Amino acid sequence: MILKPAKIHLLDPGPLDPASNMALDEVLLESEGWWLRLTRWDRPCVTLGRFQSWPQNSSDESFPQIHPFSSQFVSATQPSPTSSPGEIAESLPAVRRVTGGGSILHGEDLTIAIAGPCPSPHFPDRSPGKVATQISKVLGSLLSPGIHTRGGEDREKEMVDVVDCFQRRSPSDLVLEVDGETVKAGGLALAFRPGRVLIEGSLHRGPASRPVEGDRSWMELLMREWLGAEGETAEKWQTDLTDEQAGRVSEAVENRFGTVEWNRR
Repeated sequence: MILKPAKIHLLDPGPLDPASNMALDEVLLESEGWWLRLTRWDRPCVTLGRFQSWPQNSSDESFPQIHPFSSQFVSATQPSPTSSPGEIAESLPAVRRVTGGGSILHGEDLTIAIAGPCPSPHFPDRSPGKVATQISKVLGSLLSPGIHTRGGEDREKEMVDVVDCFQRRSPSDLVLEVDGETVKAGGLALAFRPGRVLIEGSLHRGPASRPVEGDRSWMELLMREWLGAEGETAEKWQTDLTDEQAGRVSEAVENRFGTVEWNRR
């Protein structure tokens, strides 16, 4: 049987609240085809790894104080309680991801999500380490000649008590050398479903890692250079969710991502 190539979708729904962003990524994980998504935030926030314990803020003074996001108190239709994504409030809302890893501060980073078939020609092995390393090499080649994957042994289990994802070390980390030191420029978090994978990425917008042609142009380059003629490509960016997608996102926010029980545990 010949399998039909997976369709490629480009999605940029604009700034969303933290719970809606994480709910949408889960919806894409459970959808068909390839989804390359730009994730934009309507306020500074923190996302927590799926299996991460609630951080003890006092143990890491370099990381912002957080409180669990709750849609009961802040409606997704209301403006952000902070004036701009660049400002860091005294306590930031935190929402839990479906992907693993540690805490990530969002607001000024380039955040992306990739969801697609796995196994597939691009991800023939469902091993989390191999999937993460494969996509990291692709991202690094498109960001800057100075960026490369960290490599080496997997020390993720040793880092479980490290709150900040950018202080953890993984072979798939995107790193660059600055004044003789290795600096983490980007990190990935993964989640799997039968036949599917979700990759959430956070990339620092430093001089060496910020795409120079704009976020959308860079994502289009990623689509062409990596997925190539893998499938039928969407002709233009999708900015509005379908009614089905919007309904599934709202349901996921109401039942999980927008609740203290999901985010605080």
